[in-house]
Amino acid sequence: MAGSQEPPDERHGVGTYQMLWDCKFCGTQKLLGVTHRHCPNCGAAQDPEQRYFPAEEDMVALEDHPYVGADKICPACQQPNSAASTYCTECGADLATGVVAPTQGVREIGTGRAETDTRRDVVKDKFDAEMARVGVSRPPGRKVLGLSAGAWLAIAVVALLAICIGGAIYALTYRTSAEGTVSALSWERTIAIESFQAVPGSAWEDDVPGDAYGISCKREQRGTRQVPDGSHEECRDTDQGDGSFRRECRTV
Repeated sequence: MAGSQEPPDERHGVGTYQMLWDCKFCGTQKLLGVTHRHCPNCGAAQDPEQRYFPAEEDMVALEDHPYVGADKICPACQQPNSAASTYCTECGADLATGVVAPTQGVREIGTGRAETDTRRDVVKDKFDAEMARVGVSRPPGRKVLGLSAGAWLAIAVVALLAICIGGAIYALTYRTSAEGTVSALSWERTIAIESFQAVPGSAWEDDVPGDAYGISCKREQRGTRQVPDGSHEECRDTDQGDGSFRRECRTV
């Protein structure tokens, strides 16, 4: 998913805002997590797993929102209910055994690249998790002469190793004899003459050899490095699990 970081002057400040969700039945998008417990177009119940953080331009603030905890999922109809509820507002079932609704965790703003669209393919996530749980592997491939492709590959590797080892043994043990005549012979000797003497030079202090002597130093500008000054704002969005999220910011 493409992500972008909003300029600080266009970013919402500290407060409580509504998560968004998309109706998977009629396709209505950007429904409000607290306001729209049901889709206003088809009446489908909100799925907590479909909630996502909104982009800056889609954020809707919640004034005086009484946070009582993450939603509880009704064990009978799977409808999310307020943590303060004792019975399901959809079917009336007892919420004593209801599980806490899943959340989208934390979103960092201003410290890198923030997602402008955090919607997930929940169906695919569930499918991948179930396949990993049951340990489903790829279906077996075709067999040739009663052996699978993996078996033929193993045989080919063993055969290749045998050929390589046999070739190496042959090369190391093979011997032959021959006669030759020396037609000419010459030789030369080269002696490198080194001179030990003082060598003048200049370098930065940390580059001077350790046994140098007669050193004199002076201050000079070695380089230039630009360091930006000022400050910027970093924000953190935390899904509260009841269809809302809390934004907290600090100046760095």
